[in-house]
Amino acid sequence: MTTLDNKIAYLTEAKSQLFVAINGILAERGEPLLTSASTFREYANSIFNPLALFANGEQGAFIDVSQKSLSSIRVETSPGVPAEFGQTVQRVVDKLGQHNPVQDNSSLKPVYGRVPVGGRRNLWVNSDNISTFTQRSRIIETDLVSPDGVSKVYKWNPSFKEDPGGKSFTEDFYRGISTEDGDLITQSIYVKPINAISRYPNPPDESEADRQVRLTLSQDAGEAAALNLYTMQIVAGADRAFLEDLENGWYRFSVTYTARTDSSNNQFFSFSNRTTVSFGPAPSGEEEVLIAALQVEYAKFSDSPPTPFQKVLSSFDVYEPNADHIEYLRFDFVDDRMSHTFPDGFQGDLIVCGTLGSWVDENVVIPAGGELTIGPKNLPNTPNILPALGDIIGWVPVSRTTTEEERAAIIGYYKKKGAADRLTAGDLV
Repeated sequence: MTTLDNKIAYLTEAKSQLFVAINGILAERGEPLLTSASTFREYANSIFNPLALFANGEQGAFIDVSQKSLSSIRVETSPGVPAEFGQTVQRVVDKLGQHNPVQDNSSLKPVYGRVPVGGRRNLWVNSDNISTFTQRSRIIETDLVSPDGVSKVYKWNPSFKEDPGGKSFTEDFYRGISTEDGDLITQSIYVKPINAISRYPNPPDESEADRQVRLTLSQDAGEAAALNLYTMQIVAGADRAFLEDLENGWYRFSVTYTARTDSSNNQFFSFSNRTTVSFGPAPSGEEEVLIAALQVEYAKFSDSPPTPFQKVLSSFDVYEPNADHIEYLRFDFVDDRMSHTFPDGFQGDLIVCGTLGSWVDENVVIPAGGELTIGPKNLPNTPNILPALGDIIGWVPVSRTTTEEERAAIIGYYKKKGAADRLTAGDLV
């Protein structure tokens, strides 16, 4: 076999291995696999790595705050300590290893955050923690797994008190949000009945179905929708309520209603034990239900089903199972900033990409030993542009004039991580 034959064989094998590796990545993402040479070429041509901008020894940096896709890049709350979502950032490690942006002043550090693509919908922060609600019930955290795999599961075993206004014993818990009159609100919860038959000493002619244990969702205890946990049928508010079977005994129950100005904007979850006859002794305390994934959100229509549950640990940490997420740095648009030091100086272009827009700062000049600063009032040639870009996903300074094709490729790279299109001066008028 000739030397040329050996090279061809080597290249063919390398291409085959690359083809298999790419298909492995695509399979993990749930994307269509490559099936032909033409699609392979198209995919290969679509790949852009910002490191290619520095192939001729250019100075600069490659900053990407997405730790999930670039594990070698670390967003740090202190040197060597990876930042958690919601923490302030002291340093982002430059992919080039040349110029790490840093901020040692605690009052000037941006915050590291994440949010699902499409944004936050659950208006409640930390709704996964029932202790943040006002309780009048026995609710105990368990080690069980919820249908979405991320929510805490609680056992609700009420200590019922007599309701003199009707034939029922009721316990509830609630929490409020700030709404405007006329806002459409959707309230939802995961529920799994364990024991949903009333333990009243009922007369012989009363059926078990009549001995209802109800879960009611409402605003300020005004009934909006109720679910019979024995029959798993909606027994009130059926025109604005939804019940979704999540399998394994779990359901998602929700209601949409119009917010009222004459209310205190509290969303109630009520567990009532009703009977069709006169009161007997209080229930035995054996009535139980599992609950998880409490959510309240704005709705577009009165008959809209709830959107997928979002776990909101803080305003900077919003997680949605089975969704893509954007990781970002949030500057306070007052004085937060991070700086690179360039011992030999810098002259070239700076591309900054954010969730609302991307920007090209042309012909940036930094003297030897000077700093290139990213902040709301600090971009070298357009100092006040950062607020228009939103939360920042990454930036690339490169010590030369970049081509329009390179600028488009850089912005395209960050758009896959949640950045928006390039802005120009005309967009800001």
